[in-house]
Amino acid sequence: MKHYPKIEVFATKGLKLRARIKESPEEPLYEVTIGGREWFNGKGRQHEAIIKDKANYLVSTLLAQYENFFEGLDRALVEEGPWGG
Repeated sequence: MKHYPKIEVFATKGLKLRARIKESPEEPLYEVTIGGREWFNGKGRQHEAIIKDKANYLVSTLLAQYENFFEGLDRALVEEGPWGG
């Protein structure tokens, strides 16, 4: 048995957060830009807490990956120099 609503949060190529929402098997899938015109007119807002949690997880995960990569890169540059050993 599938649980509804199904909500997916993702970043667009334009670096905006969007939510893809399927409220039930009978209802069509729709998307809304978080903070966009439709969002402020109420579309998707009934799921705001879920969307906020998923957006926070997405941003936190990306930030952690960014920090891990660049901290490792900075350490390597300090230890080995910009051209290695």
